[in-house]
Amino acid sequence: MKKLSGVLLILVGLVTGIHTVIEPLYHYSTETQPSSPYWGIINIAMIVAIVLGIIYSYRNLKEDKPQTNSCRECPSPSFYFYGFVVIGLLFFHNYFDTITDSYEKDSGAFILLWLIIDVFLAVFSVSLGKSLIQSSD
Repeated sequence: MKKLSGVLLILVGLVTGIHTVIEPLYHYSTETQPSSPYWGIINIAMIVAIVLGIIYSYRNLKEDKPQTNSCRECPSPSFYFYGFVVIGLLFFHNYFDTITDSYEKDSGAFILLWLIIDVFLAVFSVSLGKSLIQSSD
């Protein structure tokens, strides 16, 4: 299960990262359609990646108890866990805003926040996915 989740996290991370970069090449934002229609599908995959990321990083956080007073082993599990929590909070805040139409989606802050979410989710997903695949061997 860890290996499959790792592969899924890597795929979602790659798709999110690549689409973030290439979207401006094929989609022209309009007032009626500010983003590509592919984001609807990718957002569902991102939800799955956030949930998997929080679950596996929380498990790693609870399993990886350092044996010494040094905290060299601590940053990686806690970094993944809190990183996915922050990404999840930002993602769901923006995602629910896009569903309700109560927020101005053309604002620069809204677009910048989505860019930050997409980039960090891609990096965290690929990194955790690689870690899960290596630990399952």
